[in-house]
Amino acid sequence: MTKQRSARAKGLWVYPKYIGKTLGPWWYDDASAVEALRGTPGSGTVGKHVKDLAGDMSPVGKWNGKKPEWILCIELKHRVEWSWDNFMKDPSKSKISEYWDQVVSDSITDENICAVHKWRAYPVLIFTKNYSPDFIMVSGDFENPMPDNCAHIQAKIDDQVVFCARYNEFLKYVKPSKILEITSGLLCKEQQCDGR
Repeated sequence: MTKQRSARAKGLWVYPKYIGKTLGPWWYDDASAVEALRGTPGSGTVGKHVKDLAGDMSPVGKWNGKKPEWILCIELKHRVEWSWDNFMKDPSKSKISEYWDQVVSDSITDENICAVHKWRAYPVLIFTKNYSPDFIMVSGDFENPMPDNCAHIQAKIDDQVVFCARYNEFLKYVKPSKILEITSGLLCKEQQCDGR
């Protein structure tokens, strides 16, 4: 009899590679960028100290000779514990909220480094469970680029407005330039920041 692996165990190995193959081409606007992102080695520990390594995904390096600005802190969750029902009852007490709190914590600027900017990286939660589509949660209002026939949720977790949609639909309708627009003035670019 073979031992079955849990969704979490499978997710640890497969999910970052799968997401990297779709997220890389989207972020770099290059269909060949399927290898541009990778799972962050030791994610959760190293990422708290190095901006480019914040979260579960990080850039491999330069792509096609250039290194576009990497401003995302991505948390990946392939877990079975979450449900939309719990999120709808009380977003701030759901498992999805716990996952969101984790990525926000990894994204927040250390007050000793910068007193002006909100984040050092933009928080992005990508999550799924067995037999479920992938979902993405981001901070801000993304309703405008999404067509009416695409299901999405705008909710409040604690005092923060979050937007959630199916991952593939989000990548189809929301361009990275929209994230750059939303984050303008919110991110601490340490080498340029005078808010220390």
